[in-house]
Amino acid sequence: MAEAIATLSLVSSIVSLVDISSRCLTRLHEFKSVDTHTPAVCQDILNQLPTLLEIVQKLKARSSGDLLGQTPQAGLTSAVDGCIRQIHKIDRLIEKWTPSGQESHMKRLYKAIGSVHNDRKIMEALGILETYKTTLHMYLTTSIGCSSPKPMASIYALPSRQLTYFVGRQDIFQTISHHLTSTAVNLVGHRVVVLTGMGGQGKTQIALEYCKRSQVSNNFQSIFWIDASSENAVIRSYSNFAENLSNSAIAFPDDKSRISYVKECLGRSSGRWLLVFDNFDRPDRFSNVKEYFPLGNSGALIFTSRHTESERLGLSIAVPGMTEDESSQLLLYRSKKDEVPENLVIAKRIAQKLGYLPLAIDQAGSYLSSRRLPLESFFEHETNRKDVILRHTPALWEYRKRRSDSEIETSMSVFTTFEMSLDQVGDDEERTSIIHFLTLAAFLDNSHIGEGLFRTHLLSMATKLEWTSCLMTDGQWDSYKFQDLVASLQAHSLVESTDLGFPETNLSIHPLIRDWLRLRIPDDQQLHHLREAIQLVTATVGKQRRQGTTLQARRRMIAHIDACMESTREVLSSNYDWAFSYLEESADAFASAYNDHGRFEDAAFLYKSLYSYQTHAGSPHVLRTAMNLANALRNQGHYSHAEELYLRIYTERTRRLGPLHADTLRASEGLAVIHSLQEKFMQADKEYSQILQDLERTNGRSDSDTIRIVEGLANIRRHQSQYMEAEALYERALQERLKSSGPRHPDTLRCVEGLAIVYRHQQRFEESIDLYQRVLANLELACGVDHPDTLRTAFNLSIAYWYQGNDGQADAMAKRAHEGFRALLGLEHIDTRRAAEQLTEIRRNYGYQQPRSMRLQEIPEIFRQHQCQSVPLPKVSKNDKSLRQVQRQRLPEVSENIRIQQQMSPSYQVLEPLGVPNPEFIASSHSDSLPPQSRPLSRDA
Repeated sequence: MAEAIATLSLVSSIVSLVDISSRCLTRLHEFKSVDTHTPAVCQDILNQLPTLLEIVQKLKARSSGDLLGQTPQAGLTSAVDGCIRQIHKIDRLIEKWTPSGQESHMKRLYKAIGSVHNDRKIMEALGILETYKTTLHMYLTTSIGCSSPKPMASIYALPSRQLTYFVGRQDIFQTISHHLTSTAVNLVGHRVVVLTGMGGQGKTQIALEYCKRSQVSNNFQSIFWIDASSENAVIRSYSNFAENLSNSAIAFPDDKSRISYVKECLGRSSGRWLLVFDNFDRPDRFSNVKEYFPLGNSGALIFTSRHTESERLGLSIAVPGMTEDESSQLLLYRSKKDEVPENLVIAKRIAQKLGYLPLAIDQAGSYLSSRRLPLESFFEHETNRKDVILRHTPALWEYRKRRSDSEIETSMSVFTTFEMSLDQVGDDEERTSIIHFLTLAAFLDNSHIGEGLFRTHLLSMATKLEWTSCLMTDGQWDSYKFQDLVASLQAHSLVESTDLGFPETNLSIHPLIRDWLRLRIPDDQQLHHLREAIQLVTATVGKQRRQGTTLQARRRMIAHIDACMESTREVLSSNYDWAFSYLEESADAFASAYNDHGRFEDAAFLYKSLYSYQTHAGSPHVLRTAMNLANALRNQGHYSHAEELYLRIYTERTRRLGPLHADTLRASEGLAVIHSLQEKFMQADKEYSQILQDLERTNGRSDSDTIRIVEGLANIRRHQSQYMEAEALYERALQERLKSSGPRHPDTLRCVEGLAIVYRHQQRFEESIDLYQRVLANLELACGVDHPDTLRTAFNLSIAYWYQGNDGQADAMAKRAHEGFRALLGLEHIDTRRAAEQLTEIRRNYGYQQPRSMRLQEIPEIFRQHQCQSVPLPKVSKNDKSLRQVQRQRLPEVSENIRIQQQMSPSYQVLEPLGVPNPEFIASSHSDSLPPQSRPLSRDA
């Protein structure tokens, strides 16, 4: 009974639709016969309604046979009722602007004017009517009234640009397959996977490979590939699908009808289908993409996108770079090289250089193959013609894409895919400022670019440049603007944000995006951006020296300095020295930062280059630079060259400034330090004593320069075995350091370590080791585990353990010091040689739970490393060896006396129990004074 009622209701609706359509057509024909100026919309109605009448008449004719005894589908009844509503609306609107014969001329004119507004409403109704008409046409051309959907014929509409050789990505395929096909995933509606990532990561090729595997395994009955770069591109894809599904048997009036037909066919199909929306990179301009989703829940969708906003569509999978093994395997295949161990090693280095980006690796392999180059030649070519490699595309290239709405596909290189991402950022007015910001960041270290770099630089600028509008508001730094900019660039996969606003925003840039940003601009603009990047880093280095900062922040700044120096060498090439003509202040700041960080060789290089430039230019700062160069040479262990330079500076400053000037006394101090390092202790003692006397008279006993000389004199007295006098001098220096710098400043720790050495010589081993341990722990946090000061303290602690008889700890500390010095300062440096000697002496003469034969096996290797440099190793004196044996025998006696010595030494308690020290410390003055990290006489080897 219910089936019959539903069928009669449908037939009644069809009759009503035919009746109202006929009435509307009659009204329009009458109007056209009396008025030759028929509106354009009137002609549109006259074109569409006859087609609709033809369809419904056929439906009416078939209703008596096909629909009787069957329950009509709800979609058919709904479509007929929808047509009735829209034609009623059109008929009412027509009645408003079609004049009758009895109306006056003014009434007719009024209706004609009102028809302009009604035309728009009629066009909207005609668009909706067209959708219903397509649905009716589909019911007419397929089996009407089926109680259950029927499967479509299998169709696999995929592009032909699939890779012939696909590597890895198994984890991503497993995730996609589990979400789209697993019955364990319980979802309402369609299953959607979104592959996101920067251009060139292989999102499209992953989707293509998944489609190929799904076709083989019959996971989906039909797969359709859609170009989703724009809405127009999607419409073109749907139009092609409509022709495939209908076998070109239906004459669709327009694109809307084709889209409706495809959606209806997929929605009614009982078979599983998959739609792939490729290159959905502009969700901001294509927000109605869900309108193209078919009905039902038998299908699945995959999106590929560079824009992170697309993640809201479904399960988001961030596509990373390839693994090291995957990258090397792809490179060897594309370059047609054998997969042998030696080639694998080089391939992994190349892959790392290219940031494991699949597109770049494919291009590099094609470049090498086309020129029949060996793998190892890549690095030379990459250095000299990086842009050629990263723009290279072979004739038969699988990576192709339509740019904008162009019908022609173009080959995609690394550079073109990045350029397309950049074109999508901001509007035309904003993009210039954003590009300037990105290009400036490309000359910095790409791994950690902090907001503070730009804030410090822009606030220090006297004149604000036009591009800074994307970062500032009313001339003031705007952190929210910076966050918005980084978020926008991250959304387009051009940068990655590590910390968005907590406590400040930081970003990183893929190495290839960095290279592209620099290579896309002319050489003269590269020089301009490089200069601004160097000024940006210089401003932050100066702020750090004035205000102090954490060890982590100083290390990050060193990385930015390294990037600026490398960029300078690349941009200026052979004309490198010319940089100092406008980077004099920056070179001095960078060299000082290198020196503070224990990078003495890099500091010496900069100081030497700057000294050469200033000498030829007649700069008034040449003596200050010469003093800093002498300090750097001394820190490298080049004592004779440093002494010669100190002497020249001292002579010149005495002539110009007089013997008591502060700068002259600093040069004299440099000579004293060199003489102490050369073990000319009596000469150094006289020089230190004279300097101390002059400074106490001119600056006072508590001045920082005076205290530094007191500490140096204490070192000299200790080396001359005058331990009581050395201890008193250390005590004096320590009390002043505690007042001025606090207990955990490196200068204070240096005094404490001097006392530790004295205590060791006084056989107060437990006190000495305790102080060493405290100093070491604080230096590790303040300066880093690989800083020269930290390594020297570890070395001195090794000696204390050795004298105490704790060979295990002594060996561990000596090994740490030796390996650290060797990596940082090289085999020839005096600190490396002394650490090698100490480590060798421990393993040759004494044991610590390791068979003697095993210990002795390691000794020749240590000696070989140093003797190959033709540098003689210093020897431990017989007196020291015999003293150690005597001390070991007297350890019980020494321990018994420690309590008395502790009562006599209040400095033993100068450091509080170790906790987390204050990471900030007062930065040293940016003058030519001896750097606080320079403490050669704290060593006792």
